[in-house]
Amino acid sequence: MELLADYDDQMPSCEFRFYAYRTLLDEDDRASAILALVWKIVYLLILWSLSLHIRCGLSTEAL
Repeated sequence: MELLADYDDQMPSCEFRFYAYRTLLDEDDRASAILALVWKIVYLLILWSLSLHIRCGLSTEAL
């Protein structure tokens, strides 16, 4: 029984595991939001670059 009690003492509590899981989900949501923002910026830069080529009369073959 002593071995089982020592094992239980070393296990994290359910509350701790829940908060660790929530933290992981929050970090995942944050990473997804950052990635979405980066993709929007890249998309806008591509559109801006194409509009400059069109406005300046440059051909798009150089792209």
